[in-house]
Amino acid sequence: MADYEFKPEFKVLQPSYAELNFFGSPPAVWGHHLVCDLYECDQEKVADIENIKAFTAELLPAIDMLPLGDPKYENLVTDEAIQKGIDGYSFVQFIQTSALTMHFVNSTGRVYCDLFSCKDFNEIVVRNLLLKWFGGKLKYMNKYARY
Repeated sequence: MADYEFKPEFKVLQPSYAELNFFGSPPAVWGHHLVCDLYECDQEKVADIENIKAFTAELLPAIDMLPLGDPKYENLVTDEAIQKGIDGYSFVQFIQTSALTMHFVNSTGRVYCDLFSCKDFNEIVVRNLLLKWFGGKLKYMNKYARY
């Protein structure tokens, strides 16, 4: 897939007219879904499981989230995965209010982060910690209100 020109985009999506009409009034926000994509990250940091664990250990308290159980890490490093540009760690951490899911691509130095929570959180803290621990540039960031 070809790179595209980065145009910063960040917004909290609001209910559509149809949703307002259906619900009769603005619905209460049920959850918050943050999607962040980083590129040109430090490939050594992206491929380092200890760095990934340290990032997570700092992130959850910084956004006031409580982990449920142990995180799950899987490392996909095969010749085929490298050729397809999908090699690296995937990570899931259930939290008291939902889940944090991340993908780290060794060969491209990309990081993909999805955080969903019924409890609101500061997305700027998440962004800043991603950049602190993995370097790189923010390609995409959007926080969606879920109804």
